[in-house]
Amino acid sequence: QPGQKMKGDKRDPATGQPFLGIELVEFPGRGARVTKARGPSKDAGVRDGDLLMNAQLSKNIRSKKALRTVIQHAKGGQHLAFLVERDGVEHETVVSIPYSFNP
Repeated sequence: QPGQKMKGDKRDPATGQPFLGIELVEFPGRGARVTKARGPSKDAGVRDGDLLMNAQLSKNIRSKKALRTVIQHAKGGQHLAFLVERDGVEHETVVSIPYSFNP
């Protein structure tokens, strides 16, 4: 059941979704601005203020919903590549989805 933590579970127990560790605001026409990076995303070098533009180098991130769709298909241990813009410079970062999440 969503929201329940089970042995070997790969999802955030609070939401039942894989955990990336970012909070976003939509940035129309450009991507989604990171307002808070923590956990796996912070470990991968994502910072507050970064603009997520693309996931898996093919899926444009134009909304929270678009990112949610990418994350919903992720599994623990999987690596997700993102195109990120910081200070006007684009770079790729890879986030490892944890097998479990303990707040």
